[in-house]
Amino acid sequence: MLISFSAKESLTWSSQDIFEKGKPSLETVQDVLQKAGISQPIKVDISKEGMDRYKEKYQQSEHDRDFKGLNIHLTPEGMVFGNEDWPDRKDFIDVGDARPEKLLHKGMDLQKWYDDWTSVKDKASMLLSAYTKAYEEIVKGYERGTRTKYRIDIEAKDLYRAITMEEELAALEERYAAKASNLEELNRLSCSARKSIAVQYTEWAERGFLVSREEAAEKTARYRELKDEEEITDIRTKMMNAMYAFQGQYRKGAAADQ
Repeated sequence: MLISFSAKESLTWSSQDIFEKGKPSLETVQDVLQKAGISQPIKVDISKEGMDRYKEKYQQSEHDRDFKGLNIHLTPEGMVFGNEDWPDRKDFIDVGDARPEKLLHKGMDLQKWYDDWTSVKDKASMLLSAYTKAYEEIVKGYERGTRTKYRIDIEAKDLYRAITMEEELAALEERYAAKASNLEELNRLSCSARKSIAVQYTEWAERGFLVSREEAAEKTARYRELKDEEEITDIRTKMMNAMYAFQGQYRKGAAADQ
């Protein structure tokens, strides 16, 4: 299995001053390789001396690690690492499709999540619901013996290892906590944005510019409807408490079923 990171957009460069007049000519990794007549992956061999220098610079506080056997390639599609005999990428929780964030996103409407006019209460409900579904999917999979996930581990013999249910649940909880923190900041920004938009729409409607009076009135009404959300505090703490309450109830229910 090969694990890829796209470089088409992020790895761009130009010898032209970006502040010059006119449009800069940027070349992607794919453009450069194609001009050089290269269509096959380039294997990058890191010498022992080079790896020793890397470890000395970046891993001084960690014990020695063995990178032997971890293949690194540069392809027109981007940077690739891993080994062809590894499990499928989708089963890796750190770089693959099994990432906890992807599990959460399966149960979320991200357009509504980032919409300033969606109530923070609806967003909170969405996040908690997504977490409970992902939690149950993980637990049931391990109980049935149908779920096996992996993570890269350069200390392991094969440079990856299977993880336990507890590890995957811990990773899910970590991403949920990050989303809960994000929700607190989103609410602060949304409250400010709604007020500004309502005021702006009213001013524009009075001048007959871009929006009608009806549209302005609709925004103002929605702003007033959600105004009490400006007083909501400690969102992350409340979301974490809700998660812990769910975990307790789930475990209690599972114990009762045994």
